[in-house]
Amino acid sequence: MKIKSRTFFIYVFAFFMFSGITVIHDILARVMTSGESAAATDDMSPVSEPRWAEKKGEPLQVQFSSPHGEVENIIQILTVFNKPMVPLTALSERPKGIPVKVYPSAPGDFHWLGTSVLMFQPSKPLKFSTQYTVKVDKNFKSVEGHQLEKDYRWMFETPRVKVLYTVPGQGDNEARWLTPRQSVAIMFNQPIDINLLKKHLIFRSQKNKSIPVSLWHPRKVELKKRWQKPLWAVVIKPKIKLSLNTRYEVFIDRKFHGSEGTLPMKSDVILHFSTYGPLRVIRDNRHKKCWRSISIEFSNPILYKNFINNIFLKPPVKMREDTRQWMNHYSDEFYYPAYIFPGTYHVTINGSLMDKFGQKLGRNYEYDYMSADHDPFFEFKASTGIVEAKGPHIYPLRVENVASVRFRAFDVPSEYIVPLARTDKHRYHKDDI
Repeated sequence: MKIKSRTFFIYVFAFFMFSGITVIHDILARVMTSGESAAATDDMSPVSEPRWAEKKGEPLQVQFSSPHGEVENIIQILTVFNKPMVPLTALSERPKGIPVKVYPSAPGDFHWLGTSVLMFQPSKPLKFSTQYTVKVDKNFKSVEGHQLEKDYRWMFETPRVKVLYTVPGQGDNEARWLTPRQSVAIMFNQPIDINLLKKHLIFRSQKNKSIPVSLWHPRKVELKKRWQKPLWAVVIKPKIKLSLNTRYEVFIDRKFHGSEGTLPMKSDVILHFSTYGPLRVIRDNRHKKCWRSISIEFSNPILYKNFINNIFLKPPVKMREDTRQWMNHYSDEFYYPAYIFPGTYHVTINGSLMDKFGQKLGRNYEYDYMSADHDPFFEFKASTGIVEAKGPHIYPLRVENVASVRFRAFDVPSEYIVPLARTDKHRYHKDDI
């Protein structure tokens, strides 16, 4: 087969990186005044006014303010007027006596970003769980002496309390395998007052029975990388021994708030935990014939080495050599480390198999597993590519249980390259042109 065209298949993938237009840039463009604009051209053609430019006779107004609502990370507070508030010569000077107040008070500095845009930049992070009010006094005068008709106010709030994660983690919406004397920990998104949390937290069993607990911030011996901000974390220790194979809940009502502010959470928080139960086999893959490997899931974590030493196949199968790296790992789901050739195997798991908590399986677990060939399968390793006319006409394929594969290649005229590339749905993005 001859390939005359240099290109067998070309896939065009383009990324366009747009830098975001910041609020400040947009504002500066909007608040240019006719006094600051360039003079008329030599032919005296009119100069169009930008948006939000000063209009004659219009009273002094606040045209834009930011931020509003709940804001995650506040680095600046902006106030935009419709008239020049300071002369151009004052932009390099540090503003003094600005009649703009932030409540509760926040340390920081004012800066003019042009003659009509005032920025307040906090010198410290604003307090969490707090509603802030910004007041622009009506006596604030423009360069021409105009005043606001009344005080201008707006509000915003900093983040309320949220749970970031727990230890043990909430896998599948539940932290499993607690021991009867184990403590749990909660990481919040802000500093927490332990005494306040005690009033809003309930540790209860699945029968809604309240369990007495002790609360504290992580101590030095408990500090690890996950507790880089110990005042944001809380350790919860039950005062009584928990029952095995039982679900528990940590309930925090929505009235709880952080230590820096008084805004409460938006909703109740319920975290699920459960203690470990007896060791048993949850499922196996006896009905999945084409996996060519045996998989078994247990109710509790097991050391991989213990699993390998307590599972037996008839006829015997040689294990792979690359399994040693997993010998000291715990898991509740395992794959037998061998390629199982087609046929029927009897699987036995010894009843002496022990889990992480020292519990034994109790009795042998046995079943028959039938392994079969994989379904016939092949795919192009690279869905798109280039085959040079003068180079080797080799294109990689992945094949399973297929004796031979026949495929045809054809020349692609240049005008059809892009339409053809766009049929590649695996690599084609909806925004591609």
